[in-house]
Amino acid sequence: MIVNNRIPWTIAVSAFVVASSACGDGVPAALENRDPTVAIVADPYTLKTGDTAVTVVTLEADVEDLDGDSLTVLWTVPGGTFVNGTSATDEIARVSFDGSSARTVTLDVDDGNGGTASRAFTLHLGTGLTRFQKNYIEALFLGAGEFAAIPDTACPSLNERWSGFPRGTVVRVIVSNTVDGNSLDGGDTQQMIQDALADVPYATAGWLSTTFETTDDPNPLPGDDEATSTDHPYPPSTGCPNERGCTHIGWRDPGTWTIFRWARAVQIESTQPSDAFVHDIVGHGIMGLCHIDQESIGGNHMTLMPGGPGAYSGQEADKLTEADMIATRAVFGSGLELGAGRSEFLAADLINP
Repeated sequence: MIVNNRIPWTIAVSAFVVASSACGDGVPAALENRDPTVAIVADPYTLKTGDTAVTVVTLEADVEDLDGDSLTVLWTVPGGTFVNGTSATDEIARVSFDGSSARTVTLDVDDGNGGTASRAFTLHLGTGLTRFQKNYIEALFLGAGEFAAIPDTACPSLNERWSGFPRGTVVRVIVSNTVDGNSLDGGDTQQMIQDALADVPYATAGWLSTTFETTDDPNPLPGDDEATSTDHPYPPSTGCPNERGCTHIGWRDPGTWTIFRWARAVQIESTQPSDAFVHDIVGHGIMGLCHIDQESIGGNHMTLMPGGPGAYSGQEADKLTEADMIATRAVFGSGLELGAGRSEFLAADLINP
């Protein structure tokens, strides 16, 4: 099973028995109840928070019952904590572990009719990010590497250095009422932006938080620690280099260009899809992310930050995806500071050599 060009750790063992008997007339008796089949898929990644390594594992119960019985699952995860609203009885669960060691995960499956199966799987924690995830990070934060969309005129990272709002900033987000329902697809743009903003504290490992408000001003200009979003009949008149729109960044450190003062996203009126607004204000403007070459990772739906040919024919992700948040949490929780470049990212084991 290949996911996002990554090969998760997989154990698959069939565990069923077909039993029959023949009566004197040669007609087989009814099949006995068969045990379910069960496999465990585990895709781990490691975050560093201070001096502690925290491994978050997505556990997937790949189960099937040949009799069509409804199955219940039960995970046993010694030393683990279920996170992101998941529990021991979910077929797909997320579990966090502290430290680096081997842990045995057990999955028990019951079909309610006497059929059971159980599998155990050893997790070796602290193994770090995959090559795919490191390429993803390099593109998002440094605008470089195998997954980068080049040329990327919208990348906030200048000279391949991490750029964004300072740690602890509460970004005041102000959205013009002109964008609500005024996009190409007629989507509820304001609600999409709010939904994506709700993920920012988690995605940044607590580095950033936001507030949200709307305004009747068709052209709100941001102040310090603010990010605004609007549409415009002709974005080049606002300073954008093209007619589609852009994200303007104000800098606290002109000349170094790594610390945001404010951000302003402008989209062309009525001809951009709703998710393009989320892409610009949340992705570029608040989190400081560059584009991912959509073709290198499997398409727009894999990330909020698609780039490359065809990206602006309509983004498909209207929020930060799981792949995005693995990357962002790894960087924001790494202990690095704004301005960190390739050498610092390499030393933190966040990108590939």
